[in-house]
Parts: sequence; structure tokens; C-alpha cells
Amino acid sequence: MLKKTRIDSSSPANYRPISNLATVSKVIERLVLTCLRPHLLGSTNFSEFQSAYRKGHSTESALLEILDGVYTAADNKEVTVLIGLDLSAAFDS
Repeated sequence: MLKKTRIDSSSPANYRPISNLATVSKVIERLVLTCLRPHLLGSTNFSEFQSAYRKGHSTESALLEILDGVYTAADNKEVTVLIGLDLSAAFDS
């Protein structure tokens, strides 16, 4: 693509490169996920409470599972302690 509309189109220096990397990376991501998802879901190390890489599960379903546990414990007159850790700052460089 030309950098500007009113410049010489015969000079290669006046052209801007076009990248298709975003499209290619999305296709590769889909292919890897298609192969990886059945392996993850069939693994014994994959917890039933894990929400990532599952269809129909998100942070909402994880939060609902936690709240359900808290409410069930409250109904049974049990004490509930919830500790939330934000480890994102630990990996800042």
C-alpha cells in the first residue's frame, strides 16, 4: 500500500508493507487449541473446578462455584475463610 496518496507509485520505498501475521496467528491458535483441549480435559491433573479451556466456563462460573460453596457452608453453620491473592504484580519486570 502506498504511504500517501500523492506520491510516486513507481518507487518501492513509497510503499508500506502489509502483514498477515494476525490472521495466521489466529488460525494457528485455533489449531493448537483444537488439539490441546481434548488432552487437557482427559487429564487426571485437570481439576473439575478449572474454568480455563472449557466451553461454557468462565470467571463467572468460577465465582458462582465459590459463592455456592460459601452459601452451602453457611447453611450448615460452618465457618468459611476466603483468601484472595493477586500475584500479577509478582511477575512484573
